[in-house]
Amino acid sequence: MHQLEENSIKQFTKWADNYDNPLTSITFQQTNSKIVELLNPGPNSLLLDVGCGSGILIQKLLSLNRDMKLYGLDITLKMVEVAKRKFQNESNVEITLGSAVKMPYKNSSFDYVTCASSFHHHPNPLQSAKEMVRVLKPGGKLLILDMCIEGFLRKLLFKIENIYHNEGKVFRLTNKEMYDLYKKVGLTQIKQSTFLYFTLITEGVK
Repeated sequence: MHQLEENSIKQFTKWADNYDNPLTSITFQQTNSKIVELLNPGPNSLLLDVGCGSGILIQKLLSLNRDMKLYGLDITLKMVEVAKRKFQNESNVEITLGSAVKMPYKNSSFDYVTCASSFHHHPNPLQSAKEMVRVLKPGGKLLILDMCIEGFLRKLLFKIENIYHNEGKVFRLTNKEMYDLYKKVGLTQIKQSTFLYFTLITEGVK
């Protein structure tokens, strides 16, 4: 396992039991609402959330009542356990332990793939993106929300955050690097937007 994945597992294991706290919920509720607005997922569609954590985005998607089948993948066992408890009575939610570098899903399985605020933890961004595209159906959409690092203030903030969280080397991509990554893995109709100043949203279609 890559050192970055090991560091992430240690950090998120510590956070798991209290991840759904009011402070993080304020930010996540806003970013998740924006993701749902942009995706506008159709009824009976299949969606995979990569790096799902405790399932906060999945919970938001459930509230749409569109009979979607929702899947969550996370590398941290403790987070997976928390999410599974949260959705134990939801038959249309499936949470799985696993890495984005090699996902346990068949080709062309999902209408939508999301990755919210965790992509910088992936040790091989290109490989993760390839895997996300692999499991997307033709015409399916990939949406990645992660830190926007354009400009001095943003870079300074995330440098301080990195030290505080003891994340070590993470892969924060610039807007152009993310755009080029989408092109490299064959996605089209690529759109980018910033949200709440500190987040970059990149969308693309397979």
